[in-house]
Amino acid sequence: MPVISLHHRSLQRVGLLAALVVPLLTACGGGSDDPVEPPAPPPPATGQATPASTTRLSVTVGGLALAPSGEVVIADTGNKLIRKLTANYQQVSTLASAETDARISNPAGVAVDAAGNTYVADSGTHLVLKISATGAITTLAGQAGICGIQDGVATAATLCGPSSVAVDKAGTVYVSQRSGPTNTSGPNTSGRIRKITADGTVSTFVSATSQYLQQAFNEGPYLYSSNVLLATDSEGTLYAADPNDHVIRKYAANGAATVVSGTAGIDRSVVDGAASVARFASAQAITFDRLDRLYVQDRDSRNQDISIRRVASDGSVTTLVRTPLPCGATNSGPGSLCSARNMVAAADGQLLVAEYGGVGTPDVHMQLRSYPPQGNTSTVVIGGGL
Repeated sequence: MPVISLHHRSLQRVGLLAALVVPLLTACGGGSDDPVEPPAPPPPATGQATPASTTRLSVTVGGLALAPSGEVVIADTGNKLIRKLTANYQQVSTLASAETDARISNPAGVAVDAAGNTYVADSGTHLVLKISATGAITTLAGQAGICGIQDGVATAATLCGPSSVAVDKAGTVYVSQRSGPTNTSGPNTSGRIRKITADGTVSTFVSATSQYLQQAFNEGPYLYSSNVLLATDSEGTLYAADPNDHVIRKYAANGAATVVSGTAGIDRSVVDGAASVARFASAQAITFDRLDRLYVQDRDSRNQDISIRRVASDGSVTTLVRTPLPCGATNSGPGSLCSARNMVAAADGQLLVAEYGGVGTPDVHMQLRSYPPQGNTSTVVIGGGL
C-alpha cells in the first residue's frame, strides 16, 4: 500500500493553519470568496408545497436522496430543513424543520428506503433520525448532544457528527462519522462507518475507512480528514467514495473493503481509464441510478474545477462533464459546475446537481440543475430566478 509521506503530513498541518486563519479573515470582512447568505425566510409549514421555480435552498445542501416514488429528498442544511421535490420537479414541500423539531440542527445527509422512510444524519445533534412515510419523526440511533462511538441499541448507542448516510434493500442503515482531528487523549471518532440494523442495533462496521486516517491517528491531533461518502446499489452492497485516499471502495457484509477504482495515495489527479490507472481528486458525491450505474462528483482543488464521472462495473472511469479551467468569477455562475456541492441520480435518469444560483449577488442561493447521463446540456429544476 502507498506510504503517506512526511512531506504530505506537513502539508496537512499547513492546511490546518490555513483553515484556522481563513475564518478569522472572513470575520474581519476579507479572505473568503464564498457567497454571503442572506437571512432565510421562514420555512413553509410542514407538508405545504411551493413551486420549485421559486423555492430558495440555502447555499449548503448536505445531501440528496431518491425515494421509490421518484421524489427527491433534500437536506437543506443551511435552512435546517428536510425538503422533498416531486418526481415531476414542479413542487417542493417540507418534511421536517428545526422550528418544529429540535433534533434537526445540521442535517448533513439523507437516504430513503424501499418503504419510503427517510433517514437523516444530523451532525449537529449526533443523531440519525427516521421520518416515516406518514411524517412521524423518531430517533433511530444516538444520544442528542453526545459525541461518541458506543455501540448498542438505538438511543443506548452514541454517534459523532454523522454525515453521509445510505440504506440497503433490507433496511440496514450505514452512516459515516465526521472528519476532524484525531484525539490522542480519547477514542478516535473520525473515519468510522456505523451500521444500524432494522431493529435499531448499532455497531461499528468499519473502524478506519482509509490508510490516511490510520496514519493520521498515529501522528497526533492536528491532522484532519474528509468524510467518506456512502451509497448502496440495488443488491445492497455498500460503496464509499474516499476523498482521503482518492479511491472508490465497496464493502463485503463483514466490512472487508475492496478498491473498485482509483489509485490510493496522495496524488490528487483526475485521470480517466481502467480501474487500475484511473485517479480521483476529492470526491464530493456518489450516487447510483436505477440501472446501477455509479456516478461520482469529483473536485480538483488544484485546478479549481469540478467534474461528473461515471464508474463502470469493471471500475473504468469516464468523465461526462467538466468545468472549464480555471473556475473563476467569469464562469462560476449557473450551469458551470464550478459551484457544485452535491448530486443524486433521479428517477428519469437525469443527474440532479446542487450548485450555487449566483455568485456575488445579493440573492445567493443553491439551485438544482439536471444533467443527462451523457453530460451535455443542463436545465434548472429548483431556484431558477436570481
